Amino acid sequence: MAETARQKALDAFLASTAAQGYGYNGRINAIRQEQYPQIKDATYLDHAGATLPAQCHVQRFAADLAQNLYANPHSRSSSSQATTARVTSARRQILEHFQASTNGEWDVIFTSNATAAIRLVGEAFPWTRTSERDREPSRLWVFRETHTSVVGLRGLAEDESRAIQVETVDRATVESLLGDQRQHQYPQHPPAQTPRDASTPQRPSYSLFAYPAQCNYSGRRFPLSWPSKIRQQFSSDTEKTLVLLDAASHSMTSQVSLKNLDEAPDFMVVSFYKMFGFPTGLGALIVKTEHKDLLHKHYFGGGTITMMTWDSPWHVLHDTLHGRFEEGTLNFLDIIALDHAFESVNELYGSYANISPHVSSLQRLLYNGLRQLEHWNGTPLCTIYVEHAPGDGEDSSLVGNPAEYGPIVNFNLKQSNGKWIGYAHVERLARMKDIHLRVGGFCNPGSMQRWLEYSADDVKEMFEAGHVCSGDTDILNEKPTGSIRVSMGAMSTAEDVLNLLDFLSEHFVETSEPEEVSSMLDVGEQQQQEHQQQRRQNGSLDEVDSPIIHPVKSCKGHRVPPNQAWPLASHGLKYDQEWTLVDQATGAALTPKQVPRMSLIRAEVLLEKNVMVVEHDDVDSALGTPPPSPDLSSPSKRRNGFGAVPPTCTTTATTNVDDHSTHCACSRDDGRRRLVVSLDALDTASPEGRDPLKTLPNRVYGDCTRVASHNDPRLHEWFSSFLNHPCRLVRQSPSPKLEYGSDEFPSSMISEKSAERVQTWIDGDESC
Repeated sequence: MAETARQKALDAFLASTAAQGYGYNGRINAIRQEQYPQIKDATYLDHAGATLPAQCHVQRFAADLAQNLYANPHSRSSSSQATTARVTSARRQILEHFQASTNGEWDVIFTSNATAAIRLVGEAFPWTRTSERDREPSRLWVFRETHTSVVGLRGLAEDESRAIQVETVDRATVESLLGDQRQHQYPQHPPAQTPRDASTPQRPSYSLFAYPAQCNYSGRRFPLSWPSKIRQQFSSDTEKTLVLLDAASHSMTSQVSLKNLDEAPDFMVVSFYKMFGFPTGLGALIVKTEHKDLLHKHYFGGGTITMMTWDSPWHVLHDTLHGRFEEGTLNFLDIIALDHAFESVNELYGSYANISPHVSSLQRLLYNGLRQLEHWNGTPLCTIYVEHAPGDGEDSSLVGNPAEYGPIVNFNLKQSNGKWIGYAHVERLARMKDIHLRVGGFCNPGSMQRWLEYSADDVKEMFEAGHVCSGDTDILNEKPTGSIRVSMGAMSTAEDVLNLLDFLSEHFVETSEPEEVSSMLDVGEQQQQEHQQQRRQNGSLDEVDSPIIHPVKSCKGHRVPPNQAWPLASHGLKYDQEWTLVDQATGAALTPKQVPRMSLIRAEVLLEKNVMVVEHDDVDSALGTPPPSPDLSSPSKRRNGFGAVPPTCTTTATTNVDDHSTHCACSRDDGRRRLVVSLDALDTASPEGRDPLKTLPNRVYGDCTRVASHNDPRLHEWFSSFLNHPCRLVRQSPSPKLEYGSDEFPSSMISEKSAERVQTWIDGDESC
């Protein structure tokens, strides 16, 4: 939007009730400018992925390490004792932050991340063993909106030594069960199949109910009052249910109170980079010490025992919970960084009680702004995945209420005709504007299936069709495979939100009815000429001035010579992006981001000679001494072959085509080393018995496609040697749709005016 309109929008927000709690009493801009220089010119909206560390936090930590000596806490030196004191201080600060008692009712076990903390609970939990006849099977309750790391606990049920029943539940089911005062309204245990002695007292089995305080997909929050109710309603004389609360996403901008021991969860996991941005690689399990004797482990590492023997199976574990489960040397320097993290947050923001209303106001601004984005025909641009109060319609969104939603908004975009806009396309354009957001499924399969309306069978079909997590296929069978997630943090501003809204409005809102594109395929040649002449006269005919063919994906292409006809295929221009370089070990497509030297390779298809010529700009690459240029004058000298000289090849050899052999040569031309590949040799449609390729299924850009790889290793050696990366050149099988990776369309069009504008920018930039 124009600057004046943007300022009006900002002023209107600040003057509205929606801005209540925003800005830390007018200090947000100063905080942002002084403490977060890393986002001076960026719009960072991925705080649910990782928030950002304040400058004072990092500087104080660096100064601390520079001025003080901290040694391994397992030693007894003064520097080791200093480390132990700082680690103890960090444990206390964590408990105080979550309002937990520091008198021994709770313990903090440091882990590498929240996932490791969840895994620790799962592996140490007292699940019923299949050999135990006096206990009922355990239950694992998996909540729909949980992170993949929690869903992964069900893998424990696959261990035949454990007797675990997995129960999946959603919010409505849980609230229904908790609202019924009669116990065990959920599925009952089946009758015991193994008889036991009636005189043997039956020991209770232990079950685990795991749920998130906040869904990392949508921001939806769930009642913190559930743990005590679940323990009561889901337990009996023969079954005790404990509660694991995943607070990693929730703790980003809010606090879970553990003040009331009876109402608190039994286990809670947190991630510190989500809270502070730094340190990374550090999480914690906060656990009630009353469960110390319930948690068991088999492996024990250094620092977890008080005594052991080497030559007999005897050892004594450490007496404290954290001492038993913190294997090896702690990440003690990053733990020391937590002192500075808490100090910095309190200094800048006062407390999390001030952060929560700030981000909630930004969430309201974003949500209302997204709802107002419409196409020319009134069709909403955004489909927002958010819950509403029962029966009150769109205006009853729960967004902006910190008791109901955290600072996350998840959505997809639609065109004016109702067709979906791919989230990967949105992300690529956002990167160009230095807007940082996240797209995909966000490691939350239950939420993805719910909001995108996919069944388990649908997900399996998506996989069979080639879609994988973090893949580039954003639209499959005319439905999105993921979505767009925007999340705000303590240092986010209204300007960040307006930047995103401006971006979406500029690039995706259609302000007028799209011009109808008439097909020229179903009319005769004379009618085509008349139609073109008419459009040329009224100035509505766009002409392609310089088509560029990129035979090898992500490498340089070549211009089609003027007045030369170029054949078309079902997927677009023939030979365009039909070849791809893939990793030799994984089969994944290489990209210039991974292998920058790909940008030095240029491929050109010579139709009249029926070859593809590949050359590179690096004159110092050690590819051996090249012989004279290969002779391409006659078909007999170029059929079914390629010219290449690997490091040890310095001769040429030409054999009969019927022997499936190769013409091998390499040439030097203007400082460039050249590879000549016969198009017939890489033609996957060649007659049976004449194709020197091996055909294999492969995943290119995350999608399943049929590719063919040349059998002659010298071709692959040429690319591998220059790129310094073991790879193979493969060709996708002819089909109506090739896989284009991040460039999802078969052709990209650039107008002359756009090119001129870019050139103007370059000419005016002294750094270029």
